[in-house]
Amino acid sequence: MPTVRINDAEFYYEEHGFGPHAIVFIHGLFTSSKMWRESYLSRLPNEYHTYAIDLRGHGQSSRTTKGCNLVQLADDVYRWSQQLGIARFHYVGVSMGGGVGVQLALEHPEVLHRLVLMNTVTGFGSVAPRLAAPLLSLVAGRRRLLKRVLRSGFTRPPADETMRLLLADALLVSRRTCAEWFHPNNRMRHLDRLHDVKVPTLVMIGGKDNVIPVDRQHRLADALPNGEKVVFDDAGHMMALEIPEEVFGAMCNFLELRP
Repeated sequence: MPTVRINDAEFYYEEHGFGPHAIVFIHGLFTSSKMWRESYLSRLPNEYHTYAIDLRGHGQSSRTTKGCNLVQLADDVYRWSQQLGIARFHYVGVSMGGGVGVQLALEHPEVLHRLVLMNTVTGFGSVAPRLAAPLLSLVAGRRRLLKRVLRSGFTRPPADETMRLLLADALLVSRRTCAEWFHPNNRMRHLDRLHDVKVPTLVMIGGKDNVIPVDRQHRLADALPNGEKVVFDDAGHMMALEIPEEVFGAMCNFLELRP
């Protein structure tokens, strides 16, 4: 079980392959590095050195209740890469993990080759945090409500095993961690800075995403100077797990990978 201590937390990560091309996968809120194992990490040949990190408060990383915000999470990923001696890498992030990637591209573009963002959070308006924060605090730690929230990310019923794994991860995330996601210091309102993201970026959008407004995801893609977008019309917020073949293919094409 590889771990590394960064800032005030212990971080678990998975590692596959040993080649010179590094790819880092980052999960979203309520999930963990497990989401990437079967359909992504295991499908890339060993010439690609792939990593998947459990963010603070998630998975097997420290149960710290502080710092679950874009600024801190992006700094965690940056310091993790420096500690492991990874000079540059491709970044793949979903939902909250995509927002972390945008923040990383704003603060440390020198470490990034390319970005792949899936159903990504990039900023809330003034009302959304006041509505979402109490909702997340309500569902955190509550099995029945979490099941409903997780299922809502799919446009078709997920397999029982998929739900079991997702629920096990979601139950690890505390209410305090969720509350930190909406802390004023999160600086999530950075849509006006997207013109500064020069890293080539692919934005993948689930056309039936009912978690992150689809129009906001289009705004993200259209605002990036070197952005491209792919829309999967019938996919939901969990498209990385719902249609892994299509998502994996689009990712490989953009990153010029040979699976």
